[in-house]
Amino acid sequence: MHTAARSHRLARVLTLAVVLACPLTIQLPAMAQDQPPAQLPAQLPAQLPAQLPAQSPAPANKVDVPVHTVSLFSSGVGFFQHVATVNGSAQAELIFQTDQVNDILKSLVLQDLGGGAIGTVSYPSMDPLGKTLKGFAIDLTSDPSMANLLSQIRGASVRVETIGGDDITGTVLGVEARVIATAKDDAPISVSVLNLVTPGGLRAVRVDEARSIRLTDAKLQEELTRALAAVARARDDEKKAIRFDFAGQGAQAGDRQVKIGYVVQTPVWKTSYRLVLDDKEADKANLQGWAIVENQTDNDWSDISLNLVSGRPLSFAMDLYQPMYLDRPTVELEQFAGLRPQMYKEGLADREEAGAAGGRGAMAMRRRMDASVQAAPASASALASPGMTQMNQFLDPTASVVSQASAGQIGELFQYTLPGVTLARQSSAMIPIVTDPVEIKKLSIYNPSVHAMYPLTGARITNTTGKNLLQGPITVFAGGSYAGDAQINNLPPGQARLISYGIDLQVLVDSTKVENNQSIVSGKVVKGMLELSLNREDARTYLIKSKSPEAKTVLIEAPRMRGYDLFETVKPDETTDTLHRFQVDVKPAEKKELVVKQRQVISQSISVIDSDTNSLLIYARNGAISQKVRDQLSEVVKRREGIDGLRKQIEKIDGQFNWISQDQGRIRENMSRVERNTDYYKRLLSRLNEQEDMIDKGRQERDNLAKQLEEATAKFQEFVSNLNVE
Repeated sequence: MHTAARSHRLARVLTLAVVLACPLTIQLPAMAQDQPPAQLPAQLPAQLPAQLPAQSPAPANKVDVPVHTVSLFSSGVGFFQHVATVNGSAQAELIFQTDQVNDILKSLVLQDLGGGAIGTVSYPSMDPLGKTLKGFAIDLTSDPSMANLLSQIRGASVRVETIGGDDITGTVLGVEARVIATAKDDAPISVSVLNLVTPGGLRAVRVDEARSIRLTDAKLQEELTRALAAVARARDDEKKAIRFDFAGQGAQAGDRQVKIGYVVQTPVWKTSYRLVLDDKEADKANLQGWAIVENQTDNDWSDISLNLVSGRPLSFAMDLYQPMYLDRPTVELEQFAGLRPQMYKEGLADREEAGAAGGRGAMAMRRRMDASVQAAPASASALASPGMTQMNQFLDPTASVVSQASAGQIGELFQYTLPGVTLARQSSAMIPIVTDPVEIKKLSIYNPSVHAMYPLTGARITNTTGKNLLQGPITVFAGGSYAGDAQINNLPPGQARLISYGIDLQVLVDSTKVENNQSIVSGKVVKGMLELSLNREDARTYLIKSKSPEAKTVLIEAPRMRGYDLFETVKPDETTDTLHRFQVDVKPAEKKELVVKQRQVISQSISVIDSDTNSLLIYARNGAISQKVRDQLSEVVKRREGIDGLRKQIEKIDGQFNWISQDQGRIRENMSRVERNTDYYKRLLSRLNEQEDMIDKGRQERDNLAKQLEEATAKFQEFVSNLNVE
């Protein structure tokens, strides 16, 4: 192997030694000239101090501060409290994900009970490693080689021990590369040579022949140690350690509690429910609620108090961890004083949503299973053991589950408290928080926009648990078996919600009959405007047919038309912003009809002058309008007809003028083609004279008619403008 390769590996080992050494000590084992570099010892006698040199005295002792209380909010944040007992001055350290540090800086609260004081809270810088390392006297940014590292400490005092046993102390003058000869069969190689200024003069020491190199400058040694610590901290960019100092002196030096609290983003805690219907009492059911909780922190939860809060306090994120640097202008030196850089100021009704899923229910299945059990031979019953009897019983999901939570109102929020919760980090758990009976009303819920023919099997649940039920899925069980899935929105105590979990194939509903009508209610004339009140009516018929052997309660969801009111319709059981709900009780194999009528009264204004005669006649004959108004509208029609008659006479005269004008053109053309002394010419001339007489007479008549039309129109407009009648 070439000596150059051996020298290069030797330099890399020296670099590793520098990174690990504190104080800087580099030791190289003696080796034969032909020993391969790969055989160098992997471990060097170096040790890193336990902590960085501090500007103030270190805390007296370090303590663990375990999680004591966790409050999870449905807005996606959690409030964590750590509690510990300390004595005297103490220091605690918690590990957080880097992306959590902003929340820590924004929300951290500390308390030192028993008279203690809160000290400094310190955490690693967010500056990039390169920027941090450039702030030290020795730059480790580019993973320097031994030669490069020694070049950086020019002027520093070092102590070099060589393989040959020399012990040299001197000041680093520099490092140079020298080409030296090797065996006659090998090419020359380049080696790094350390030049030192010693009391005896200049000394040159080959770096690959140095067993150890020690810094004797304490300040330079401290800078190197701190740079190495920054490199070590940067190995894990995803986690940051935050240290807390608690100071206790004098009378406050005894045992006392310290508390650390902060808010960080957490997974939203969720709920899922099991609703077990009671076959014996139709209005009874048992509700079981499970909280789904995730511990995505880096701390185990051991016997903590867990609070699950159903509320949405406002929360936001802000970048407080990233250092901020403002760009500054570079100002050139001027040849005169008095000018300085200038500073310039910088120039945003609850809606129920019931999920529907397919399912036939479990009642028929249970009846079949009961029948099969009754039909079993007596010998089989005799062989059945008590254990087998219990195994054959239907599953009751709520029989063995007890809620571990206590519930209560906290201001505007509702909180479930679970004591003694243990959950390892990066783990999840389901915890029962509700095991209470609730009141239900079984229903068949029909909405034509969900299914045109069949209603959904469902129920109205009344929250009698005294607890706030968070939104979530509900799995429904009936007869010891699965009956379907539903979904429920937030349900405060005492309120009711509808759920649906299947399709009721035993009930048919026809809602295709829809009628729309519009009629006049009243009318009046105000200053020439006919103001009408109109009724717009919508009538929908729901024909319900039951094929069930049992009585059913069908809940019809009819669309609530905006601006319309119900009339001639039974009162709905409840109304939302978009629906009217009507409850219809249907007996076995019975047909029933529900008609839902809605009406809207609107106003419409029509200009009497601009209306045509036919429209006015229709309004004048409408019995919903008062007789006075109809009489006046008839008078308007009469005057309008008189005006229309005058216009038609004028139009007739104008038509005659047009005909005469065309005929005169024909006569003049014929006259131009015949001799003047002929009888035909004389006849044409006589015809022209007659037509001129007709034109003179027609003009006089038209002028009279135009005058009459103008007077009649003015009187009509005055009459209509002053017309006010109800």
